[in-house]
Amino acid sequence: MKIRMIITSVGGLVAPNIIKSLKQDDIDDFYIVGVDMYKDAVGFYFTDAEYVVPPGNSEEYSKELFKIAKKEKIDIILPLSDEEVIALSKCKKKFRKEGILIPCSEYKIVKISSNKSLTLKYLEEKGIDIPKYRVPHNINELKNDIFALGYPKEPVVFKPNCARGARGFWVINSNFSKENMILYNRVRQTISLEWLLESLKNINKFPEILVMEYLPGKDFNVDVLAWHGDSIYIIPNERLVPNAGPVQVGLIKKDKKVQKIVKKIVKTFEFDYWINVEVAYSKEPNSRPLVYEINPRISAPILANKAAGIDLLKIGIKLALGKKINRRLSFKETKMVRYWNEIFI
Repeated sequence: MKIRMIITSVGGLVAPNIIKSLKQDDIDDFYIVGVDMYKDAVGFYFTDAEYVVPPGNSEEYSKELFKIAKKEKIDIILPLSDEEVIALSKCKKKFRKEGILIPCSEYKIVKISSNKSLTLKYLEEKGIDIPKYRVPHNINELKNDIFALGYPKEPVVFKPNCARGARGFWVINSNFSKENMILYNRVRQTISLEWLLESLKNINKFPEILVMEYLPGKDFNVDVLAWHGDSIYIIPNERLVPNAGPVQVGLIKKDKKVQKIVKKIVKTFEFDYWINVEVAYSKEPNSRPLVYEINPRISAPILANKAAGIDLLKIGIKLALGKKINRRLSFKETKMVRYWNEIFI
């Protein structure tokens, strides 16, 4: 079967493998159109057609994508970034009238789950255990909230409400060393309270952020395929490297406690299609898995699940197209190690 598809944000470093995986499919023939806001997007060298589009948070974005989809006779659009899934979930009905499918959750669900503090607030209101957190609105509230969460005895997490790929993520730690930060640390994720406050004190508009208790236990990047709040597959990927951000080394493995809490989250939100849930175990002695972030879209390490035995990407596409899917597949413990590659032009 010929499937005409748009994949967004093909400038991402994982886009080439996603495109290649679909192109190598033994059953369906994919015609793939790549879109990105940058003309040198790496994915353009793997797609059948390519278009430079406005940023996902631009008012012109969905209009431009609609024109491209009609021109290319597209069947389905896969949004790979937060901004794009928000924009496209808002106009799913318009696209569907033209026979163009956008497999993502409804806009009101996407809007909440794409915002870290709104996600935690929503779960808290539903009676689901979450990490302790605060939402400061100025520099004084920020300082007070950090101390309220246990600093300096305990490290505290600082991050923007809306960001991806570890942008703006910091662990505020009283053991912070400027020497290590400047000379030795390759992954810079730790900061001192003094340095943080100094950096923020003179900005014109205080950013939308949250601070949260640090969860020191095992951390999981969990991929889910869902339909109307029902979890078809839940696949935990334990984060081995790095401590935050895109997983470079991960271990796909079963964890019943993690899978149980994620199943509850999916049902609470009534998610559809691909969801990525971030879960970490709290501090001993009463350690338990707590959900601290949700990405209502395809995750970066989506293809790791294929290697483990469940091609979550392809199954989700079949689900969107109304095809029969196998709900009884199992996955095996699999270690994922990412590496870089190059294109020479």
